[in-house]
Amino acid sequence: TCALPISDKHYKQVIEDGPKVLKEASGDDKEQTKFLIADSYFKLGKMREAALKFNEFIEAKPAKKYLPTAKIRMGDCFRHLGDGATAKVYYEELIKEFPDSDEAAKAKERLAEKG
Repeated sequence: TCALPISDKHYKQVIEDGPKVLKEASGDDKEQTKFLIADSYFKLGKMREAALKFNEFIEAKPAKKYLPTAKIRMGDCFRHLGDGATAKVYYEELIKEFPDSDEAAKAKERLAEKG
């Protein structure tokens, strides 16, 4: 992730320029760009678009580096969209696949909030 403070304007720029960057990117750069596009939709509160982009990202079988964050974001997207059952699936999947990650700890907290 970028160490600079990012504003809504920057997220919009990532969404706008992302497809062009993706055409020229390969390997890790392509993966990171896909993740950043999805995350930018999420940070702008565009949950449906974010869920679609994170789903495409996860389906592409990325390196494990971004997967825990992508999975918690998927759960969060569905939670924000009012679909607690689907959110729970993503949180539980994350906890099972990455039990020691910070994201798994957050997912456990979110599941506990529901209970």
